[in-house]
Amino acid sequence: MIDLIELNDAQLVETNLNYGAQADSAALTAAIDSKNEAIALKLMERAEDSLLTNTLLLNAVQNQMPVVVSHLIDRLNAADYAYKVALDAKQIDLLKLAIAKGGIPAEEDIFKALKSDFKEAVPVMLATGLNAKTKDNEGNTVLHFVVYKAQDQDVALVDQLLNFGLNINAKNKIGETPLHWAVKGGSPNKKIILKLLEKGALAEAQTVKKQTVFDYAQDRSIKQLLKDSVYR
Repeated sequence: MIDLIELNDAQLVETNLNYGAQADSAALTAAIDSKNEAIALKLMERAEDSLLTNTLLLNAVQNQMPVVVSHLIDRLNAADYAYKVALDAKQIDLLKLAIAKGGIPAEEDIFKALKSDFKEAVPVMLATGLNAKTKDNEGNTVLHFVVYKAQDQDVALVDQLLNFGLNINAKNKIGETPLHWAVKGGSPNKKIILKLLEKGALAEAQTVKKQTVFDYAQDRSIKQLLKDSVYR
């Protein structure tokens, strides 16, 4: 069977199965390794439940095989496991699939996604009902992490997150707001700084050391941007 799988011909594999070939563990592994969903699905549909494992599900997620992942979630009753694997693999479509099939996000997963630069997962998780105002051990909010090393697509993400009720001026334990973090990130964050100011971020907000965002601005262009925005 493995030789047939290597030929990448789903019809040939199905014909062989119809003639009595068995879908064993090695064949299932080879099918998922081939990344051919049609072949993998034909084998899994003929396989005994005992041959289907979380390892196969893990590999299917890593190989971005949504049809196979969906089948394995159903057969293994493994929506939570698929969710965790998709989160680790930073596969947004498979994360959505796992949640749709019953995978349950936890609040700590939000910061796990943010720290691994999987920001697009955050609105998906918040949409399940997680507390958007959750904070890490240092009091940082979701917005702190999103705006610190921002990319162009994060400008739209800020709008999404604010729709979940986040406080744009929320402070961490040392009094830093998301705007402090955005300014601290330097010149690459110009667009996100402007977005925060547009949405009501307070440039005069002070940390516990009485520092405003102007004190955090090391880049001359950022200082000028803040002046132009605040004093126009």
